[in-house]
Amino acid sequence: MYSHVIQDSEKLKNLLGTKYLREDNLDKALDAFSTVNDTIWSQYPYQKYLDANPFFTTLSGAHEASAADTVKFTKPELLKELISFKKCGRNPNNSNQARDLLKVANCYYNMSYHGNSWIMSRSYWSSNHSEHGLQDDPNYFGAVKAREYYLKAREVAIDEKLRALCLYMAARCEDFYKEFATNSEKHSTITINKYDEQFKKEYSNSYQEFSTCESFTAYLSEVLNK
Repeated sequence: MYSHVIQDSEKLKNLLGTKYLREDNLDKALDAFSTVNDTIWSQYPYQKYLDANPFFTTLSGAHEASAADTVKFTKPELLKELISFKKCGRNPNNSNQARDLLKVANCYYNMSYHGNSWIMSRSYWSSNHSEHGLQDDPNYFGAVKAREYYLKAREVAIDEKLRALCLYMAARCEDFYKEFATNSEKHSTITINKYDEQFKKEYSNSYQEFSTCESFTAYLSEVLNK
């Protein structure tokens, strides 16, 4: 009765880790992913779709590797880094608190439908942007958790470039949530993207730095490497 299940035990452990990740229970997800044989991460589809830096993002081509992707992570390695950055982000005495929170936000963004590490949350990606009926759909399609951490990073940031970046990304996430709410027929009452309006008001002179993929990548690189 269990012969086929036993043969797929690595897949089941992987699915268990994904289940906990969808609940944002990172410690349990890490425990589950750590029991998976390491050889699975060098096989398809992981060697193809888990080959980008989850703590960095670009304006477009999020599913393709960028110049920032000098380090690759397995699922347990990625979660160890994410847990570490979240812990550092909770420490008000950490001089890099805002940047650590920005990396957390980028990771949640990249584990969503819109990012380069979506395979952490789902088994496949489709251009058919439709609700899966899973508990983390708001995070996966609407980037809710990512928006939360971009705003947290902005709240503690002193550097004005970092504050502008976080607000810009929060506005992008808000757009994704509006689209998700519309597609899922939740009849969202959100009509105006307040973060986008705030960004236009406060950073009208910075528009050029966010207008192209190249300028955005350079901007983010500068912020993260300060």
